[in-house]
Amino acid sequence: MRSSKASVVISFGLKWECMALIVPLPWSQRYWALPFLSLLSPSKKANEKAGKKHKTSIDWTMKMVSVVSRWMLRKPWVLLGDGAYACMGLAHHCLKNGVTLISRFRLDAQLFEAPEYKPKMRGRRPIKGKRIHLRNLLDDASKPWQCAKVKWYGGELKTLEFLPIDCLWYQAGKTPLQVRVILIKTPDSEKVAEALFSTCREHSAIQIIEWFVLRWNLEVTFEETRAHLGIETQRQWSDLAIARSTPLLMALYSLITLIGIKLHDSKLLAQTEITSWYNKNAALCFSDILIAVRNILWREKHFSKSANKADFHQLSEQDVNQLIYQLSLTG
Repeated sequence: MRSSKASVVISFGLKWECMALIVPLPWSQRYWALPFLSLLSPSKKANEKAGKKHKTSIDWTMKMVSVVSRWMLRKPWVLLGDGAYACMGLAHHCLKNGVTLISRFRLDAQLFEAPEYKPKMRGRRPIKGKRIHLRNLLDDASKPWQCAKVKWYGGELKTLEFLPIDCLWYQAGKTPLQVRVILIKTPDSEKVAEALFSTCREHSAIQIIEWFVLRWNLEVTFEETRAHLGIETQRQWSDLAIARSTPLLMALYSLITLIGIKLHDSKLLAQTEITSWYNKNAALCFSDILIAVRNILWREKHFSKSANKADFHQLSEQDVNQLIYQLSLTG
């Protein structure tokens, strides 16, 4: 609204850190990501204006890891994140809390072989060995490349060629970290190759790949909350309203899904609507679950009658207006 041909005004939106539990559901072939913890991550400029100490996304993520680990009584669990979370500070924090971090590396990541130490070697004991260049390994046929079918995006089985590497992740001034890196050739993609890593070297290469692919379900959750729950359409100006609305809407997505599980167990979850031009093969999506939950709630509120009363129940004008309004939203 404020932009013109001579001047373009840019305003960045709010940034949220969202943690979700990835679970299988009985009505879908793909896993669903159910949000359970959302935090607002203000920009540095916003924190300076408010007189608050700035925390980066990684700082907030480490706090979330600490909270979830405390909730789980320090039991081991796996944290999946995209390339933005390939941070050594976060990796060390995860190991401290018994958490395995799986993320994506850049092809120019600072990876090294294990150091070689000889008993009679003079000087300081080395902390890293020879540098590993992931790009140079793509054309190295002498390496033990493996080929296998893995569960890829969209639930399809895809044949991939990959190379597992156990190495050291090193940054100056920080303690080196032992990681397992999976170098994947992706000839049919825009990128020549992808590199994934896990802070637990006991996981197999296929397991690391398939777990990382599951992270994409969180993007589906974001898209469905935008389409059906009004995420990013709020018009609040109060700080408290802003801080509450998005976490509550994210929690509502999980709550509706949990109600859908109860309806499925009770045989009350109807099958999806099938059109002549699009057959979803009886796989339900979030909009189907939302319709089923609305149907149950409205039926119980507006059309349930006592067994002792067989007379006609007349809806009030307020109830009729509410039904018309809700139906107009779903049209």
